[in-house]
Amino acid sequence: MSSLIEMLLPCPLYVFHYLNKWLRKQDKIESVPLAKIRLYLNFYYYFEPEGKTVNQMRELTELYRRFYRAKSQYAKANAVLKPIDEAADVILKFDKALANNTESLTDIVAGRLSKLMNNVRRRAAEGKPTLAFVDGKWKPALNSEEERQAIYDFAKYFVEVIFNGSLKGDRARLAGTQLNLIRDTCDYLYRLEDDKERRERKQEEPDEVPEAETELA
Repeated sequence: MSSLIEMLLPCPLYVFHYLNKWLRKQDKIESVPLAKIRLYLNFYYYFEPEGKTVNQMRELTELYRRFYRAKSQYAKANAVLKPIDEAADVILKFDKALANNTESLTDIVAGRLSKLMNNVRRRAAEGKPTLAFVDGKWKPALNSEEERQAIYDFAKYFVEVIFNGSLKGDRARLAGTQLNLIRDTCDYLYRLEDDKERRERKQEEPDEVPEAETELA
């Protein structure tokens, strides 16, 4: 127990790592119950009452939920976290000769995410665009201009705040434990918000969008 506390003190996000370990040991469930997520969030705030780190993860999650969603509430983490994985992959592999400043790296990340969303609409990649219920139909919540801006906002936050800010621009840190902590935390924050939306909506959201509704205006 003391070793666990020593680990959590410098990085409280480890609580979500242990929540993910708990889930992997379960045979009959694929996602963590909401009550257990809240319990671990409370545990996190015990070690970091101001919640600075988790608030960054919450903002990161909210930014990509504006344009991307997993198809099912039972989706695995790889589907839930697709924009984060794509952004991290770009940062880990980019040539510094091509992206030698924050702005150029942000552009490259945004370009990769734009390609992801094109593939999502063509059903060549996991996930779906964020939907809104309008005039009795489920449609993409954003038009093309709004989606480009939402993608750029997420890319900018990931590069400036997460990579350059929290990780000090260190790709080795992003490649290791820190990326796993980001993924574990955003996975549960995503599901927490997804559960909230599901309770509040009056019309069941489809896992697939009709072909005619996948094109952006």
